[in-house]
Amino acid sequence: MVFSVWDEAKLKLSPTERVPYWKVEAFEELNAGDALDAYQVLLTDNNAPIYTSLVLQPGLWWQTTQMAKYRQYIPSGILRLDTSGKGNEVNRIALKLAASLSIWERINAERHGGSTLNTRVADLLERANIITPGEFKRLGSNAQRVRNYLTEAMEVLRQHGDFNLTVQDLDDYNAMGRGWHDRFLAAKVSLGIRKLEKTQRLQEG
Repeated sequence: MVFSVWDEAKLKLSPTERVPYWKVEAFEELNAGDALDAYQVLLTDNNAPIYTSLVLQPGLWWQTTQMAKYRQYIPSGILRLDTSGKGNEVNRIALKLAASLSIWERINAERHGGSTLNTRVADLLERANIITPGEFKRLGSNAQRVRNYLTEAMEVLRQHGDFNLTVQDLDDYNAMGRGWHDRFLAAKVSLGIRKLEKTQRLQEG
């Protein structure tokens, strides 16, 4: 069963021209009274069917936005990394970095393809929702673990060959002693930006 959601006022379409914003498809239809833990009843009738799962899909507007043009693929090997439980902290950080870097690289690919861009370690970590500078400093001596995890995670990305991350300020990145947190967070990391493949334009006329 498919339900459509639209806004006629915003679309400015007549009822016969309505195009759904979203399509909601209900699966696993059951008769009322079946002994299953259905999580939502869509109708109030006692004899109404019960739907145990829903799939939400965008309408035609998604195709017109051509979002595929603004997407950078993440290697399947990274997506298959085991990120569950203890001992996989490096993989979790690598996956978060991949998601963040793919967006950052794609945004800059048109203007900076073939070159490198620099960012601070602090921005790299915060942009990927790994840890904020304030949280990092509050870890005290335990912050060393985060640095080690990040170093190993960058190596995981390099092994998969899709993200070329290089630490530029090694002395600051590997700093020890008093004030090392600030030096580490301020260290520069460069990302190689790949060139976009040019698409051929249609000729007019």
